[in-house]
Amino acid sequence: MTATLRQMDDYHYTHLINTFGKMRTDVVDFLMETFIMFKDLIGKNVYPGDWVIMNMMQNKVFLRAINQYAAVLNKKFLDQTNFELQLWNNYFHLAVAYLTQESLQLENFSSDKRSKIFQK
Repeated sequence: MTATLRQMDDYHYTHLINTFGKMRTDVVDFLMETFIMFKDLIGKNVYPGDWVIMNMMQNKVFLRAINQYAAVLNKKFLDQTNFELQLWNNYFHLAVAYLTQESLQLENFSSDKRSKIFQK
């Protein structure tokens, strides 16, 4: 999945959301499931902790996808008439999981590994 998301451009994300057409519930369901899946993948540490490059690549790909979906949230589900509480709740839980994941806690790494990460 990471490899597929990595190959996607802005156009692909836009096209994906537009395939749901006018069905608001389909977009909500897709985003909810995607946020839950990302949160699970981030929490389960798919790659071992010492695979820093792979963890960083996965984080970069997920962050890009999360940002693309956040734009959809802001566009379609922020105003009072279309607000989706559970969708926003899942989004913020994903954001917290992303920010607090073990692979981003640089203070737990050795000083050499930390400096290499800062360089990248």
